[in-house]
Amino acid sequence: MKRYVIRNVLVFGILLIIGLLINSCNNEKNSMSNSLEDIRAVFKQDKTLIIEKYNATGAGIGKDGKHYVIVVYLKKRVSANETILLFWKGIPIKLEFIGEIKPL
Repeated sequence: MKRYVIRNVLVFGILLIIGLLINSCNNEKNSMSNSLEDIRAVFKQDKTLIIEKYNATGAGIGKDGKHYVIVVYLKKRVSANETILLFWKGIPIKLEFIGEIKPL
């Protein structure tokens, strides 16, 4: 009888852990998958604010791996002591230093 109870407790524990891992993976996937339409809407609404916030040359929508991101093109390199937002309204931001753009 004791073996039966211990076996059932172990099986239940393993199934519980597997369920928690699957749930955790699904939550992580959902939090990182912003649709292109969502990103376009936020970008269209906040493009000027994003450029001003980072004192950037410009901004656009791009990809970082498999995920769409807002790309901010910086005029100057970011120093180590500056606070940088890596998300804008839940959308990841990718910073790229391109320098100052001057007309010819």
